[in-house]
Amino acid sequence: MKMTRFLLVLGVSALLLAAVSCNDDSGPVRPGPGGVTGRVTELEGGAPIAGAGVLLIDPTTLVPAAPIAVTDSSGSYSVSDVPGGRYAVFVYHRTRVVYDPAAPAVDVTGGKTTTYDMRLQNPELWNGNGVAVSGRVTDAVTGDPVAGVFVSAPLWEIAGQDVSVPFWGISLPWWGVTDSDGRFSISASQVVDGGSSTPTRIAPLNFTAEGYAPYTLVGSGEAVPGLAGPPIPVPGDSALVLDIRLSRPSAGNAGSLRGRVIFRGQPASGVRVGLSLVVSAHPDTLPPATLAPLNIVPGHTAVSGSDGSFRIEGLTPGTYALVPAYPIGDGYVGDLAPFWGPSKVIVYPGITADAGDVPIIRAIEAVSPPEGGLVGSRTPRFEWGAVEGAQFYELQYSTHYVMGPPIGPVTGTHWDVPSEDPLPPGTHVRWMVTAFGVAGTDTVLVGDVEVAHTFTVEP
Repeated sequence: MKMTRFLLVLGVSALLLAAVSCNDDSGPVRPGPGGVTGRVTELEGGAPIAGAGVLLIDPTTLVPAAPIAVTDSSGSYSVSDVPGGRYAVFVYHRTRVVYDPAAPAVDVTGGKTTTYDMRLQNPELWNGNGVAVSGRVTDAVTGDPVAGVFVSAPLWEIAGQDVSVPFWGISLPWWGVTDSDGRFSISASQVVDGGSSTPTRIAPLNFTAEGYAPYTLVGSGEAVPGLAGPPIPVPGDSALVLDIRLSRPSAGNAGSLRGRVIFRGQPASGVRVGLSLVVSAHPDTLPPATLAPLNIVPGHTAVSGSDGSFRIEGLTPGTYALVPAYPIGDGYVGDLAPFWGPSKVIVYPGITADAGDVPIIRAIEAVSPPEGGLVGSRTPRFEWGAVEGAQFYELQYSTHYVMGPPIGPVTGTHWDVPSEDPLPPGTHVRWMVTAFGVAGTDTVLVGDVEVAHTFTVEP
C-alpha cells in the first residue's frame, strides 16, 4: 500500500488556535493506582478478537485514565496505573460493537487488578470502506508523543453522538484514540468536493486532547456549503499518513459558554454537560459547516446548579454542541433532536456565548428481562418503568443488531412476544423503548432508554 504523507504544524496553522484549560470540576478524589485486565471475544462463536482498543474514561471529565490498550492475538488486554474509581469503558474496533454489558463500566480498586471481559457483536453495518488514515500526534514544542488524543473524521452525524454513543460500547470506523506512542488509525469518510460527482476528499478531521488546543484539519477545496478535508490519496488503495503537532494553549483568546438545563420546562440541577467539537476555528474564517466533524472535548464539562445553569470556561473559538446527561445511570437522556443544526453554539474569543435552554428527558428504566440475562421463554415479556407524562410507548427489538420496526402504540408498560412469532432459541436480543406525550396537537418525546438492553434466549 502506497503512502501519502502530510506534515501539519498546528501551532502555526492559518486557523486561529486559542486557549484551552481544564475545568475546575475535576470530580471525586480517587485512591489508587490499580489495574484492569480481561479478554475481548466474539459474541457469535467466542473466538478471541485481536486489535480492539480498550480505553478507560473518567465520566466526570471525559478524560482518559490511562493510554489505550490493544488486545493481542488471544484477545487479552491490560491497563495499569489507573487511579481507583468507576470508569466507562470505550471500545474501539473497525467492525464490531460491545454486546454485553450494554453500557460497559468497571470499578478499579487501588492496589488491585480487576478482571473485565467483553463480548463484541458484528452489527454488519460497516464493511471497512473508507480512506485509511493513520499517523502520529506529537507536542509541537517538545516533539513528545501525545497519548489519549481523540481523532474523528465522520460524515453525517447527530451532534453529541460522539460523546454519548461510546458510553454504550459502540464505536465507529471513523473514531480513534492515540496510543502511548501518539499513533492512531481510522477509516475516514469520503466527501464529494464542489461540483464533482466522485468523492475527491475525505471528511475533515478533528483532534482533541486535554491540555492542548483542539484542531480541525480542512483542505483547500471548493466544498461550499460545508467543509472538506485533505484530498483522497491516489491511487485509491493508498493510505493517508499524517504527522500532527498539537500546540499548548496560549492565554488571552479563550471564550466560554453558559446555558441552563431544563426538564419538563423547569430547571434541572446536578446534570452533567459535555461538549462535542464541531469545528475548531474562528467562525469568521470558514463557511457555515453543513458537513461537520464532531469530536469529544475532554476536560471541559460542567454540572448544572440549583437553577439549572452551567458555565464552561477556557474554550478555543469555534463551534460546539452541548451534550447534556451523557453519563449512563443519571436518570436522564439528552434530547439530541435540537442538535441537528440550529442549537450549535459559536464561541468567540473573550466572550461568553449563551446556549439558552438545553432540554433533557426522562430515562426509561428496563425492568425485565434482566440485563444480559439468560431467558428460558421464547415469548418473554418486555417490561419497563412508567414515565410521567407519557401517553403511550413504542417498543423495538431485534435478534440481529439493527432494531426492528416500532411496535405500538403500547398504552401500558409491558408487551409480550406473541406465541405465533416466538424468538428463536439461542438468539441474542437487543431492545429499547421510547415514551411519547402530547403537547397541544403535537406528539412529543418524553422518555427514552439510555442504552439498548440485551438478553439471550436459552438454546
